[in-house]
Amino acid sequence: MFVFQFVGLGRHVGKTSIIVQLVKLFSEKGLRVGVIKHGHSYDPAFDLKSGEDAKDTVRFTEAGSVVTIVMTNKSTVTITAVGSLERVIENLLSQVDVVFLEGFKEEECYPRIIVAEAVSDVSQLLTSNTIAVTGNAAVACYEELKHHHPSLSIAKSAEELAEVLYSFIIEKVVEKVGGKSCGVCGHPNCEAFIESLRTGKAKPTACPQVSPRVSLYLDGKPLPLNPFVQSMIENTLRGMLRSLKGVGRHKRVEVFISSPP
Repeated sequence: MFVFQFVGLGRHVGKTSIIVQLVKLFSEKGLRVGVIKHGHSYDPAFDLKSGEDAKDTVRFTEAGSVVTIVMTNKSTVTITAVGSLERVIENLLSQVDVVFLEGFKEEECYPRIIVAEAVSDVSQLLTSNTIAVTGNAAVACYEELKHHHPSLSIAKSAEELAEVLYSFIIEKVVEKVGGKSCGVCGHPNCEAFIESLRTGKAKPTACPQVSPRVSLYLDGKPLPLNPFVQSMIENTLRGMLRSLKGVGRHKRVEVFISSPP
């Protein structure tokens, strides 16, 4: 799963609008997208409205977000006892391929996209994990931003930003592939998969080493599985399900095993 963080100074700088557009663009690429928003003051009842009065969570969901979560200082909606952003993201591992974080400026460990109204905003929000700058400043002050921050991608539109982030994902997948040539992705070896990935013929989620087809959790903690073990578990479960009457085709299987009290 890939996580991208969007930050800006103050409200109404365009973070939500950019994320809504990216949700649509990434969903069109066949990727499952989730959004986690940092809400300082949040009224769940207001999100039941739609149209022009809709709050951000409705906009994300209508754009195609598979899971939308709002975290405040007092609670998390959807309601959960999880109290840290890291655990919330961890709980989404089996549900989405990409997570967009809106806000959480104090968190500096995720790839960051700065949504800037002015050039001066960038220096105040810059971290070692910043990969791109967008927003009104990127349109009005493109050359100035490129001069001051030559290592960053300056995206004038959501479409440009989507390409930057998608390329970032591809290169991260290439780093993690590992050369095991397990064949689960449908390619004869990892080199062929990487070539197809870079030419747009393969999805970044095809590699089971990067995006596991099978996820196993023990007491809420993920247990890493190599491609062979993933295939063994998947084939065993699917074989068992095929023997049951009335079980048709399915895209997702969930199994929960609880110890007796």
